[in-house]
Amino acid sequence: MKKTLIIAEVGNNHEGNFNVAKKLIKSAKKSGADAVKLQYIDPDKFFHRSQKKNIKKYRKFFLNKKNLENLKLFADKLKIKLFTTFFDLYNLKKLGKNFKFFKIASSDNNFKELIKEVLKKKKPTFISLGLLEKSEINNLVTFLKKIDKKVYNYVSLLYCISSYPAKEEEINLKMISFLKKKFPNFSIGYSDHSIGNEACYAAVSLGAEVIEKHFTLSKKFSKFRDHQLSADPEEMSTLVKSVRKIETMIYSKNKTNNQKKNTKIFRRSIFLKRNIKKGEKIKKKDLIYLRPEIGVKLEEENQILGKKIKIDLKKNSPIKKSYF
Repeated sequence: MKKTLIIAEVGNNHEGNFNVAKKLIKSAKKSGADAVKLQYIDPDKFFHRSQKKNIKKYRKFFLNKKNLENLKLFADKLKIKLFTTFFDLYNLKKLGKNFKFFKIASSDNNFKELIKEVLKKKKPTFISLGLLEKSEINNLVTFLKKIDKKVYNYVSLLYCISSYPAKEEEINLKMISFLKKKFPNFSIGYSDHSIGNEACYAAVSLGAEVIEKHFTLSKKFSKFRDHQLSADPEEMSTLVKSVRKIETMIYSKNKTNNQKKNTKIFRRSIFLKRNIKKGEKIKKKDLIYLRPEIGVKLEEENQILGKKIKIDLKKNSPIKKSYF
């Protein structure tokens, strides 16, 4: 079996503390992980201003440009790969040149503008498939191939269940076998949100070439949800040491799936960048894509472009079909 790339997903478990972030990178290296991944969430460019609680929370977690650059240098010295998930186009364009790897989160696997910008770099890119049904995964791959016929040379598809934590009954790891058969040219991996290492072992036994596992210094580090579903240093070390000794572990078919209730929270919808007066036509430059999904969906954008608005609308208003 080809060596599995093991990614320690730090995400926001540093909680905005630069020194904690350094400790996490150093601990991931000591545990034997191949790479460390952060999440670069600029809250003002990710959440609609109505999401005050999330904006306040993620402002505390935010590591600035200088912090990120210094962490990259620190990881380079330790000889461990460091990369990040960018959640907005501005920071991707501004900071993306510093990284050799990229990640598209499940929440953004339908955000085509972001995907196109990442793929322009033609660097190793991991795309999580959470929130997608089989037909939607097929549509995503078709879209990727339209951008580049040989996109499979640098894009890995990571099977994922966007439920926190994911229950054993809903993980359905047979999807890895399906994806490998359906898309044989792509590297197929697994992004895990379950408790423990068993799902990762089973995923590797089914042919996963990439394993992404949330990582923390301690499950009791704080009340922030991600710590509890993350592997601590001991568990990550066990995961790395055991990944080539795994026994086949295949879960039963999906019985329950909690990710549907998260769709409106995780998905973006279309909002206005400026005030629009009655009778004006909607243009591409007037739009901005933000959480939550409370109006026109991203995939419905073409249905509103060029249409006249029936009422006056203020900046940051969600676009709804009834407005036309």
